[in-house]
Amino acid sequence: MRTGRLVFLLAAAITASVSCSQSPPAADIVGAANERIERDHLEAVVKLAVAVTNPADRLAVTGSRLDESMDGYEFRPISVFFPTSSGVFSSARVPYAVRLDKSGHVQEINQMPENRLSLAMGEFGNERNGDGSDRVLKSVGSGVRTTVLIKLRQPVQERDLNLFVSSESSAPVLLSGVRRTGNPIYWSGEEGCFKSATQRDCASYSSLAQFKSWVAQLRPNDDTTLNGFGLSVAELRQAATAGLIYGTIVDGGSPAAIRKLRKHPNVSGMWITDMRPCPRGDECP
Repeated sequence: MRTGRLVFLLAAAITASVSCSQSPPAADIVGAANERIERDHLEAVVKLAVAVTNPADRLAVTGSRLDESMDGYEFRPISVFFPTSSGVFSSARVPYAVRLDKSGHVQEINQMPENRLSLAMGEFGNERNGDGSDRVLKSVGSGVRTTVLIKLRQPVQERDLNLFVSSESSAPVLLSGVRRTGNPIYWSGEEGCFKSATQRDCASYSSLAQFKSWVAQLRPNDDTTLNGFGLSVAELRQAATAGLIYGTIVDGGSPAAIRKLRKHPNVSGMWITDMRPCPRGDECP
C-alpha cells in the first residue's frame, strides 16, 4: 500500500510539473493582452484617419481591419459603395491601402483615383467658392438625380443643417474650412458611433456625435500615425469641440431642389459632381 501511494504521489507531482511548464507565465499573458489593446487602438486611429481624409469615396471603413504584414501593418477597406443608375449602392474591391511600420508610422498610402468630387473637395479647402458648374441646372429638367457639394458662407450647428439636407438620418458633413493640407475635415455619417460609445454618449443619427465618439479615443501620441494623413490630434479635437459645419454633400436631389438651395443666402458656392437619370418606373425627385 505504501509503495502504491508513493507511486501515485510521484505521478501527480510529475503531472503538475509538466502542467506548470506548459502554462505561459503571467507576464506573457499580460504582455499579449496589452499588445492586442494597442493594436486595436492603432486600428481605430487608422479607421478614423481614413474616414476623415476620403470624402470623395465611400470606403467601407468600419467593417475593415488592420492586418499584420512582414514589416508592420496594412489597412485595406473591404469595399467602396457607389451610386448606380437605379439609385442602389453597390460595392467593389478598391486599390486604396495604408501601410504602417510596427510603431504606427505611415509608410505608404495607395490613394483612390481622382474624381469630380475629390477635385471639388480640394478646391473647397483652398478658398474656392464653387466652379460654376451649377449653371447647367438652368437647362436641366426633371428626371435627373444630382450630387452636389455645398459650401456655406457661415458655418452652422448640426441642428440647422436641415435647411440644406432634408434627412432624418446622419448626413455627410465638412467640419472645417480652409486647411493647410487642402481637403476639409470630413465625416460621412455612415461610420456609426465608436464601438465602445454608449447611446448616452453618441446618437447614431448625428454625424457630429459619431465623429466626437471616435475623436474621444485619441491620445496625444497618436500624432505619430495621424501626421501621415496630414492630420493631428489637436486639429481633430478642435473640430469636434467646435461642432461647426462648413458644408455638406446632397446626393440624389432634383435640379429644382438644387436650384432652390443655390439661392439660399448662406450658400457661397456649389460643385455639381454627378448627374444621373432616374430609372424608369421609379419616383424621381
